[in-house]
Amino acid sequence: MPKGHRKPIVNGRKECTLCKEWKLLSDFHKASHKGSLGSRCKACCARRFAEWRANHPKDFAYLAWRSTLKRRYEITEEQFEQMHKDQQGVCAICNEPNNLKRRRLAVDHDHLTGDVRGLLCSSCNRGIGYFRDSPDLLLRAHSYLTAQGIRRAS
Repeated sequence: MPKGHRKPIVNGRKECTLCKEWKLLSDFHKASHKGSLGSRCKACCARRFAEWRANHPKDFAYLAWRSTLKRRYEITEEQFEQMHKDQQGVCAICNEPNNLKRRRLAVDHDHLTGDVRGLLCSSCNRGIGYFRDSPDLLLRAHSYLTAQGIRRAS
């Protein structure tokens, strides 16, 4: 069959181009063309992706991170890098680089509106989350620590 032509569907089955097995149509992913199916079965796709992921862990982490920026925060990698540059590579709260080795600063965002506020280290990002993004709770925590005589360098 010439390249670019679809494999035929016979009795509700189709041949996978990798494993050469005839499988049910439900064993194939939908293709980007409306109403068509991929040429490889889901099992072969999963196996190939697992092999690629095992051989390219850094690439996979990078692709997952880029996808998260776009999907969750609606920002591009370039926008993230500009924010990082604007903050001189440090947390917007404690002015320290991320305290976990080889990790990027986290994207801080308003959980109600989704608006991105800045980049935070893991500790500050978790701290704000634990205080449920509430300035009132943070002020009460500050008052509590001050009343207890706890004074630490900022």
